Amino acid sequence: MRRREESPQQRAGQVRRERMRHARELVMATAVLAFAWGLANSPLVYVHEVQVTAPDAELQRLVTEAIHLPSEASTLFYPLSRIERQVLRLPEAQAVEIERMPFHTLTVKVYRRVPIALVTGGTAHFLVGEDGVLVGVVPPGKTPLKLPVIDGLVSSEAQPGQRLQDGSRWVVTQAVEAGRRGGLTGEWHLDCSQPFDLCLSYGNVKGFLGSKDNLGRKMELFANLLQELRQRGKRPAYIDVRVPDRIVWGPAGSS
Repeated sequence: MRRREESPQQRAGQVRRERMRHARELVMATAVLAFAWGLANSPLVYVHEVQVTAPDAELQRLVTEAIHLPSEASTLFYPLSRIERQVLRLPEAQAVEIERMPFHTLTVKVYRRVPIALVTGGTAHFLVGEDGVLVGVVPPGKTPLKLPVIDGLVSSEAQPGQRLQDGSRWVVTQAVEAGRRGGLTGEWHLDCSQPFDLCLSYGNVKGFLGSKDNLGRKMELFANLLQELRQRGKRPAYIDVRVPDRIVWGPAGSS
């Protein structure tokens, strides 16, 4: 069966109908956008409250003071990334979760950056997180936390919020993880001020580690031999693991 051809009048009518349909769709879309824009800028959805949840009162206070919103911020459309950036500028803040709550509330949940060691810069002791960020300074005169202390990685000009260089961060994570595996607890001390002559202090025992190569293995060798010697009733003054295949130790009181 042959298809009936449309007349010019029919084609023109179809074009007019298509144009009318597109026009109605445009009007509807414009109306929806106008409504959304009006709602976004309406006092009905202004942010009236920001609820901050944090592991402790101090971090909660810092986060609350760090968040600044315009007076007409909308709970529907205000960019949460702006709040996130404000919070994460705090060295103490590791991560943040933000939610919109009807109709006037934003909830902000903050996770504290947990320090794993102390690094010294001049006379200052900086708490440092696993990601290498300097969390804060131990106030002068206050006893540092019972964490490993690592010297020689930051300068006296270091400030909270700065991130350790990749090499220094590697030293911190390798040393801390090896110390945990080897059972070194409390305030052991690693002096990295001489890059090729690292020295570990654990109680009254010195550990000579040499360079940073195989740092984790050397620390574990030190810890394992120290434990073995103590089980045998020995009191070592030092353990030299600079050559891992030829470990040397000396008893306390030896010349």
